Amino acid sequence: MTDAVPNSAYGGISYPACVGTGNVFDADDANDGSHMNADGVIFARSKIGFGQITDGTSNTVVFSEQLLGDGVDNQAPPLGDYRHRVIELPMATQTTPSVCAPASAPKWSGQRGAKWVNGHYADALYNHFLRPSAGEPDCHNGFHNFAITSARSNHAGGVQVGLCDGSVRFVSESVDLFLWRASAGRSDGKVVTEF
Repeated sequence: MTDAVPNSAYGGISYPACVGTGNVFDADDANDGSHMNADGVIFARSKIGFGQITDGTSNTVVFSEQLLGDGVDNQAPPLGDYRHRVIELPMATQTTPSVCAPASAPKWSGQRGAKWVNGHYADALYNHFLRPSAGEPDCHNGFHNFAITSARSNHAGGVQVGLCDGSVRFVSESVDLFLWRASAGRSDGKVVTEF
């Protein structure tokens, strides 16, 4: 479950927990996109029990894959290769697609998954804002409390996900984004049986 991240003193993690949909645009909930009070199962101070997963444990993602960072910081990755580095925004910046654009990235981090013990985005958590193995980079702020992320793997065409019932599925990187996000919510009434 863990591997070494190059140039890191930490053991890394390649199976982060799913915080939820990562929907940062819901005006009714200021915590959307955050690792606090998220719509998934595992997030900061979560006390979610199986009874609260009303969309069904066989329909709700709890873990997936991520590729470990390459250990190279403060340097943009090779053009279009966002598998091992993430954009790191200033401390309290809200993550949105416009501020997370690669061309305007203030800082890059190659430490994805390095400090899993911290239990936050870029290390041990991810969300379903982007499709699996997305062509856009993952992006988080310096506090690691807001993020736009993707599950990522070296598998051809998609990623493996672990569901709350203990089963595992392969999900295509071309999955419908609505279905992908719905699979991360625990009780939004969007029950996804096939994705």
